[in-house]
Amino acid sequence: MIILHKINSFLYNLFSISEGEKEDLIQAIKRYYTYDGISPEIKVNERDVSVKVDVNKIYFEAVKYNQLISMCESRQFTEAYPLAIELCSANKTNSDLFRIKGQIESELNEADKAVDSFIDALRWNPENVYALIMMGNIFARDKSDIDTAMIYYKQASLIDPNDHISLNNIGANLLSLERYDEAQEYFEKANSISSDYPNTQYALGLLAFKKRKYNEAFNYAIKSVKLNNLRDALYINSVKLIEDISAEISDSDTTIRTLKEFTKHIEEISGVNTRIEIDNEIPTIAKVEYAENHNRDYHLIKYKEGYKGHLHLILHELIHIELASEAKISNDNLLFTSSEEHRKRFIAEHGNYFKTLTKKGFSNESIIGVINSLFEGINRQIFNTPIDLFIEDRIFNRFPDFRPIQFTSLLTIVLEGVDAVTRKDVVDIMDDNILSKSKTYNLINAIHFRNLFGIDFIKNFKASHTEMRQAEKCYDEFLEYRYDKQPGEEYELVQHWGEDLKLNQYFKLVNEVQFRKSEPSYADLDFENDIDIDTESNQKIEMHSFLEEHKDKNLNLSVMMYMIGALEYFKNKSDAEIKETAFQIASMGVNGISPEKKSGYKVPSIKDSDFSGYQMLAYYYVSWALSAPQLLPDLQLPFDKEYETAKSFEH
Repeated sequence: MIILHKINSFLYNLFSISEGEKEDLIQAIKRYYTYDGISPEIKVNERDVSVKVDVNKIYFEAVKYNQLISMCESRQFTEAYPLAIELCSANKTNSDLFRIKGQIESELNEADKAVDSFIDALRWNPENVYALIMMGNIFARDKSDIDTAMIYYKQASLIDPNDHISLNNIGANLLSLERYDEAQEYFEKANSISSDYPNTQYALGLLAFKKRKYNEAFNYAIKSVKLNNLRDALYINSVKLIEDISAEISDSDTTIRTLKEFTKHIEEISGVNTRIEIDNEIPTIAKVEYAENHNRDYHLIKYKEGYKGHLHLILHELIHIELASEAKISNDNLLFTSSEEHRKRFIAEHGNYFKTLTKKGFSNESIIGVINSLFEGINRQIFNTPIDLFIEDRIFNRFPDFRPIQFTSLLTIVLEGVDAVTRKDVVDIMDDNILSKSKTYNLINAIHFRNLFGIDFIKNFKASHTEMRQAEKCYDEFLEYRYDKQPGEEYELVQHWGEDLKLNQYFKLVNEVQFRKSEPSYADLDFENDIDIDTESNQKIEMHSFLEEHKDKNLNLSVMMYMIGALEYFKNKSDAEIKETAFQIASMGVNGISPEKKSGYKVPSIKDSDFSGYQMLAYYYVSWALSAPQLLPDLQLPFDKEYETAKSFEH
């Protein structure tokens, strides 16, 4: 075996010899390559050192090597480590085995051992690029020694100028030193070699963000997310970068001006003024109140301040007005209505489910609450889902500068959709049929999100083959309408999908002109004039944001005080009564609980209740803590400390 080393600063560093001490270097090389008592043959010239090692037998077991690789690919590093040591001991001249051993040690947080292994790998093969990169990673990440890391990265790039990972890592270190222009050069070169490396895409996005080039930053960041299948720290950082871009765009004069200009367009097409105002008392993040339904001469869009996606939702509501206005011009606007007869059909269809609740001891009053909640919830999805696809398409195509805001908002909605149909506490109390239909509608939203942004959360829904096939069938029909939809045709999808999912017996679409002319004949219809688009989703978003915000914070005094009251209330209640209340609150929680809501939550089994959002969350937690404590982790309510403190006040 002949090993050729170039005499340079890297070689001196590799053998821990002061640069220029050539004789010491030769002696160190001779000592290291003495193998089985046989000294190597060394030839030296001004540029190179040639080392010839007489290896009579190379012991190598392919089966064990393949086993080692398989274990590493499965991230079974603890189990793989003894095998790596064994193979390295038996194959002391195999550079790649030492590289693998070093990688395992790095994964096991044994940085110093990993350094020794990588040095062995590089001494046996100074052109082992992977060992050079990993060595640089350890010095940069674990030892915060950027200068040494750069030595190894640059050596790797000298050996293979087309190695994009080395170039990326050099750029990353320059970025950490805030040498942005130099970092940009390396990242761009890495990207020109391989445009599919998510780390490089993220870095270029970060640099563009620092230069306030937000569209460019978003394009790089979203590509990084698309390319990253690990959902790791890089993925989280890429999503966070998009959120930061979204925040910057939301505060910009350009964005506000765009929104104002589009509002004027809506006023022109609808013939009615439109007002937008903050209302922190509404139960959703944003809602539209149509002029004709409130005896006003203007449409009113309300939104809550502080929600990072509120501009997207305002734009969403404006386009709802636009779609309705376009349909009105041709007298094709339809109203979504439901009657008592529809409700009776719903009850009859799910009679066995409600009978099961009765057998479990739940009161008629609580079951009625469940019926209303499920009936209204599924009707919202029937109406909203197909129309929202067209709305999000318009936002994506007509407002490219809004895409970071749209992405951030829709990502939250999709993840909340996953949560709503897979969480154990929700699944346990939901009727299987309704849950399946709801999951199908949520899948359609997720498919559209994937279509717009290239990021797939479909598997997270744990959908059956039938549910997936139905969602894809519905989405395929949307694609047929997508690019040449005529005014009012969105209602055809509302009707068709309702029929496909056998939900059409729960609603009726009525021509608005006929409705306005003959309102008395529709007296039996329960028509909610200002249907809150995405009401259900927005409440879930708000609850999700609230819970995430409070996970790691100190004691929430409001929740704790309400818990004291809840413990006092339940003290004299039977187990069955507590369980009934817990079930009622859980069924209300399916549609989300708005923490900031001041009042309006009424629990059927608690007489004269008119709870705030915080009070509902407190009673939610306490009722389940008392009736089914084993299910508390599934609720994901971050109030363990509040509950323990509240219990200390019990008399």
